[in-house]
Amino acid sequence: MAYCTNCGALLASGVNFCPNCGQAVPVVTTGNVRSDYQVVLLSRGTCTKSVAVDILSDLLGYTDAEATQIINNVPMATAIDLTAVQAQYVAQAMSEYGMEVAVYNANGYVDMTTNATTSVFDNSGSFLSSVAAVLTGITIGNRISRYERWAKPAPVVFRPTYRRTVPLTTYRRYRTVAAPRPVVAPPRPAPVSRPAPA
Repeated sequence: MAYCTNCGALLASGVNFCPNCGQAVPVVTTGNVRSDYQVVLLSRGTCTKSVAVDILSDLLGYTDAEATQIINNVPMATAIDLTAVQAQYVAQAMSEYGMEVAVYNANGYVDMTTNATTSVFDNSGSFLSSVAAVLTGITIGNRISRYERWAKPAPVVFRPTYRRTVPLTTYRRYRTVAAPRPVVAPPRPAPVSRPAPA
């Protein structure tokens, strides 16, 4: 599995050019990509608690109870050991729903607002294909294991420089539903025949 050195998109094996940006692809493995970025949730901001729980659960794989615990104890790191592109996309997705986040690496606060020039969502509210490809690399190893409040204050809240032209619709979480009832009515028992009166 390799990543594009220009845009960070996940590349299929054996490709010579990035399908996202067209950059020629040298042989780059995930070992050369630094994975020391983390996304810190500073506050829910304008996002409702239920939507924030759903986003943390869907983006990073937390259970609803774990996501609720993170949201109740902000500021707290939500994702660790991310690549720069993964951290940027997670921060963008969370900030587009109104949450206040910051991105850190081993050296401290990282300002990624200049990299965030377009939305990570398309007009229907789904992730762009290039963003979805990068976010598929987030695994259970990128979740926090201890719930500790973040002690360092963020100098700046991550805010993308663009404005969304199409407002996001209400966040819809895909849940499993009960199987529908059969359309055909169940058969009725046969009538009981009675002997004729004599």
